[in-house]
Amino acid sequence: MTIITFSEYEKLPKRLINKTKEDLTPGKKYYIEDTKRKDKNLKVVYIGIFKHKSNGMNMFENVSYVVSPYGYTSGVPHGFDAKSGSNFFEVISRISDLSSSRSRSRSRSSSRSSTSKKGGKKHSKRRRTVKRYSKK
Repeated sequence: MTIITFSEYEKLPKRLINKTKEDLTPGKKYYIEDTKRKDKNLKVVYIGIFKHKSNGMNMFENVSYVVSPYGYTSGVPHGFDAKSGSNFFEVISRISDLSSSRSRSRSRSSSRSSTSKKGGKKHSKRRRTVKRYSKK
């Protein structure tokens, strides 16, 4: 794959992998997006085939640059931190794959919302301030 700009990369068909709920599938291609830089023009994006997970690192093979704002073309890493520092996107090669993955995720979310309780952090009740009138 040739090196492209980040704005071109954003237009590519892909699906975000939720790192806390989903595991990467060995043998599938993934985009690996660096999250350390906030400026989109400075983000680095790789593409690679997921191999296995080892000591909290996701190991990839055939890794190459997709977006390289500094012009690098060699010296790519093969291990990426599984919890922080990188976002993983599944490469979707056909538009039909994109529409089917979206419909699957919608059906899952709608079935979950009807059967499960809503969780989350419970907020403590706010104290109500009592207006005190001064004696005149």
